[in-house]
Order: sequence, then structure tokens, then C-alpha cells
Amino acid sequence: MTPLQKLKTAMATTGAELEAKRERIAEIVAEMDTLDGASVDRAEIERRIEAAMARGPSHSWPGLTTPREDGWIGAFNSFAARDPFGMLASIAPDALRAKLLSAIPDSGISAAERGAKRDALAAELEDAEVAEEVLCRAIESVGGASVPRRGDANPAIVLAHDHELET
Repeated sequence: MTPLQKLKTAMATTGAELEAKRERIAEIVAEMDTLDGASVDRAEIERRIEAAMARGPSHSWPGLTTPREDGWIGAFNSFAARDPFGMLASIAPDALRAKLLSAIPDSGISAAERGAKRDALAAELEDAEVAEEVLCRAIESVGGASVPRRGDANPAIVLAHDHELET
């Protein structure tokens, strides 16, 4: 194999490695998006329900002192339209709580677990992006051509000095 053929082979291998790094980066970003959209766990949902129930209605019961016989009905309807949750929480708190709790899914992720997974994914993403940039620079130094960066590449990594990318 001639030196030129060896160079072409090395460039092709490095290019494939670069593409694999970019595919993994896309997978990590997709995993982070999925994690960010994942349902919270049952304990967090229960905590949110209890906090909302404890707040009660956002307005006081209006219109009961109006001089018109039917004035309170309009005031009540207006109140119910402004804060239906608060109205239900004040009229039938146990029934509302039971209905909401019965609809909670058993799956979900706790805030602590979400944070730990996000931190691990963020570290893996940074490592992959550094490896990608090192490969881009290696290809550029050997091949003499500029390697296009991803549009969402981390500017801190792309603009870092070579010694900052060493692991």
C-alpha cells in the first residue's frame, strides 16, 4: 500500500469515526429531551395535588350579600369560571383529591433520579463533543481541508485551545 493509499484509508476511517461520534451526540441529545419530557413520579404528583388543595380558592365566595335574590347565582358562576379548581377544592375536597389521585400513572421519574440522569448525560455529551472536535482538528491537520462543525456544536469546545481539549 502506498503512502497516499494509507492516508486515504486513515482519512476514511477517521471520517467514519467522526460520523459515529456525531450520531452518538444526536442520541444523547434525544435522550436528554426524552428525560426532560418524562412524567414526574407519583410522590411529586401527590405533593403538587396537596399543595394546590391547600391553596383553596383564589377568590372568596362572592355575591351572597347582594340585595337581588338571583344575584348570587351569577356571582357564583363567575367565580366558578375564574377558578374551577378552587371552587371544586372548597366544595368537595375529598372527592376532587380522590379523583385526581386515581388518575396518577404508576410510572414516572423522581426529581433526584432525573437530576442524576441529566448530569450523567451532560457529562457524556461533553466527552463526546470534545472527542468530535479532536477528530475534526486531526482531519484538518492531516487533510488540510476544513471540517464543517455541527450547527449545535458547543462553542466553548469548538473555540477551545488544543491543550484545553486534552483529557
